This record gives sequence, structure tokens and C-alpha cells, in this order.
Amino acid sequence: MIGEAERLSEAVDAAGLGLWRYDLRTGALDWDARLKALYGLSPDAPTSFESFVAGVHPDDRASVLGEFESALNRPGGRDFSVEHRTVAPDGTVRWVVGAGRILRDETGAAYGVVGTSWDITARKTAELALADSERRLRALGDNLPFAMLYQVAVSPDGARRRFLHLSHACERLNGVSVEAALADADVLYGLIEPEDLPRLVEAEAEAIRARSAFDVEVRFRLKDGTVRWSRLVSAPRRSEDGGTVWDGVQIDITERRREQARRKLLTDELNHRVKNTLAIVQSIAAQSFAGDAATPEARARFEGRLMALASAHALLTRENWEGAAFRALTDEALAPLAPPGRLSLSGPDFRLDPRTAVTLAMALHELGTNAAKYGAWSSGSGDVRLVWTLVPEGETARLELVWRERGGPPVTAPERRGFGTRMVERGLAAEFGAGATLLFEPDGVVCALSANLPASAWNGQAAA
Repeated sequence: MIGEAERLSEAVDAAGLGLWRYDLRTGALDWDARLKALYGLSPDAPTSFESFVAGVHPDDRASVLGEFESALNRPGGRDFSVEHRTVAPDGTVRWVVGAGRILRDETGAAYGVVGTSWDITARKTAELALADSERRLRALGDNLPFAMLYQVAVSPDGARRRFLHLSHACERLNGVSVEAALADADVLYGLIEPEDLPRLVEAEAEAIRARSAFDVEVRFRLKDGTVRWSRLVSAPRRSEDGGTVWDGVQIDITERRREQARRKLLTDELNHRVKNTLAIVQSIAAQSFAGDAATPEARARFEGRLMALASAHALLTRENWEGAAFRALTDEALAPLAPPGRLSLSGPDFRLDPRTAVTLAMALHELGTNAAKYGAWSSGSGDVRLVWTLVPEGETARLELVWRERGGPPVTAPERRGFGTRMVERGLAAEFGAGATLLFEPDGVVCALSANLPASAWNGQAAA
């Protein structure tokens, strides 16, 4: 039969244990060959307490000696264990566990120490690699500018939620600290808009049923009242207690949502403007060719009016259709028609909303065309003065505008009202809800407009 000593030796060999014994009375330290190998020593190398200390990694010596002395000096202290690194003479570094027992006599005095050491380099390497990976992943999650990584555990009955992990972006995205959310998940879930919660619950249920991730967009109302949109993408897995753990990411999509809303608004506005523009073009065509064939004169009138409309649109486009300055509007409408030095403008600059700007541009074009063909600009010396005043009155502004021609051929009232006359008289009146008077005085045409502009029409401000 195998003896007790032989069985013990085989067990020590199988476990890869190195054995040592330290005599506190003589200072002798005995190591077996396996333990010497852990420290990079040859089987016949001499050993001492000093050589042991020298073989411990410098960064670990204080903790190793402290653990040993604590057990040695503690009354009744017997067992101790410590993980540390060894450094062989050739520089090789290993991780080991040293476990020992203090031997004491009947008085409790310590006279020796026996123990074992074993190599845990592979395990520690894996642990350190895992810890480093976790640190890098945590750093990645904490540094994401518009996203938060999270893990949340849900009880088997679905009644309780508890966050297991939250990246630091939690406070940046939601105005809630990581500590507060870890202590009470409802602090964070309570920010979700009530009307969006059913969508999240439905997405979670479907993800569990299909064993797949969900992707849902919900709103969070922060404590300061700010509403932010978040995209939640999360995948479920079964926990040991039969509940569910969700591994997910919260992405702030507030700006994307705002841009989508802005694009929709612009698209709707564009559709509205296109319809209005087509209606204007249809009206211009009908009036330009009313009672006439497509004569060169009729085509010229039509093209001139289209160019005036296009110029107004070009000006508004440069201003992102947020409005137009009145002086810029008059330049666009009248510069192609007015001879140099024969147009005088007087009045404060101010901004108009797009619809009002188009109406005024078309009216100025008709007045300018008439002056160029029949009025002050058709002669060599006539001129036009455009004078206006704008007086803010609370949320409105009083606009007084006068177009006055002088120095042209004698004027007589036309026998019939053409499109231009109707555009000036009726178009301006319809737009501003006020009278627009067109007078054919002998010494020149006079057009006077008196209107209250609402804040929406003149943007409540003078132009810069």
C-alpha cells in the first residue's frame, strides 16, 4: 500500500505546490526544488529570508512583509495568505500565492512557519487582461459625447428594476447623477414622457418574445423642464434569478429630431410656396394675355412680370425665406427699369415677411414698368421719388408710402384698368387691408399706400 508520505508527495506534485519551512529561532529557510523554480533559482541554490525578500517584486514587498508580520505578531495568529509577484534573476516575472501557518509552542510563542506557494501567472494574466478590457470599455462609455451605456436588471415578475451599470454620460444626457440612478432606477425611468412609455413597454415585450434587441425613440423631460429625445437600443438576456438583464445604449437624438422637424416645416412651406407661385404665374399669364393673342408686346409684359417675381424670390432665397429688407426689395424691382440718377428713395429701412415682400415687389414692378413706358422715365428728364415712413405702434407699424412721378409726358387716365393698375390698387389693398390710391395727375402718376403692418408682416423690427 502507498504510504501517507508518498500520497502527500503525489498530491503536492499534482497541485504544483512548492513547499517551504522557516525556522524563526535559527533563521534557516528551506525551499523545495519546485518553489526555487518559481523564483528562478536552481535546485541547489542556497536560500535565506533575505534571498526570499530579494525575489519578491519591489512593488509587492511591503504588502507581503506586512501580511507576514501581522499574522506573526497577532496573538494567536496562525494562517496567512498573500498574492504577489516574483522576479527571477533573469528578469522573468511570475504571480504566486504564498500561504503559510505560524507554528507556536504551548506558551503561544512563535518558533517557525511552514507553507506552500503556487504559480497563478496564467490566472492573474487573464484577470488583469479582463480588468484592462473593462477599464477601456468603461472609459469608452464614459467618453461618448451623446450616448450612455447601461445595464438594468428586471425582477422575474417585472415589478422591480435596478441599474447594474451606467456610464458617466447619464448626468450629461438626463440631468441625473449615476449614483442617484443606481440607488433608484425610477429616478431615471420617471423622466420618460408618460405618452411614450407604452411604446417602450411594447418594444421590450416584443424583444423578449423574439429574443432580439429593440430600438425605440422616446422623450425625456428633465427636471428643468427641458424635453430631449433619446434613442434606446437594448438587448435582453436571462439572469440567474429568472429575471431579465438589458444591455443597452441611450443615444441623444434631440438635434436630429429638431432637424427632421425643421426639414418637414421647410418642405411644407415649400409646397405652400410652390402652390402660391403657380397661382401667381397663372394669374399673371391670364392677365398678360387677356384679350390679346400672344403678341410680342404681351409676351414682353408676361416675361417682365415673371422676372419681377423671380427677382423677389431670389432675394428671399438669399435670406432663407425669413423676410427681406425693403430697400433691397426696391433695388431688385426697380434697378432694371430706372435710368441712372432718376430714382430717389427716402425712408427708414425695415424688413418684410415673404408674402408681403412678393406683393410689394410685384406692385413696384408694375409702377416702374408704367413709368418706363409711358411716365417719368420714358422722357429724358423725368424722375421718380419714393418716400415712406414707418412708425411702430405697439405690435403694429403704420406705413405711409408715396410713389410720385415728375417731369414726364402729360398724364391722362387710361380708358380701362389693366393688370398693372389692378395689381397696384387691388393687390396692395387686399394684402394690407387698406387703401392704395393710384392718381393719374397731369404732371405725373402718384400712388399712395397707407396701411397698418402687423408684427408678422414687418417682423417687428427695422432692418440692420
